[in-house]
Amino acid sequence: MQLRFFILPAFEVTPVDKPDKFAHFGHRIIPNPTRKFDKSKLIYLYYEIYNLILDSDGIATYQVEQTVSSGNTDKSLFAKFFDLFRSKQEKIIITKEQQTTASRTMDYTAFDFNELDSGLTEIIIKITDKNSGESAEIKSSIILY
Repeated sequence: MQLRFFILPAFEVTPVDKPDKFAHFGHRIIPNPTRKFDKSKLIYLYYEIYNLILDSDGIATYQVEQTVSSGNTDKSLFAKFFDLFRSKQEKIIITKEQQTTASRTMDYTAFDFNELDSGLTEIIIKITDKNSGESAEIKSSIILY
């Protein structure tokens, strides 16, 4: 089976005791279908991962690499050249390793994008199953205001 996952930009991801219509995997997920976010508030990316391989001890180990690029990714070559001289960081990379006892799991990240420029922000999530070596990647965009 092939490693698969999906991501869901959300206004909120919080643990819950009682299930409701927004609860999944023990968390309340309030999705943001518009992908437009107030950058002064936390921005959540929820993801579910499928088909992880369990090792002989019944443990699945996976790595999550999150790359965030702010600004207009469709800039001209001339504009991109001058962006090289800007002092403000335009790219953030966060990597974490997780373990689970299931081949299917969920995870999420809460981002503080308050310091990023308003406008289009590209997010790339790459999941690597450490037991099989297989990787999957999804690119998504959100708009900060």
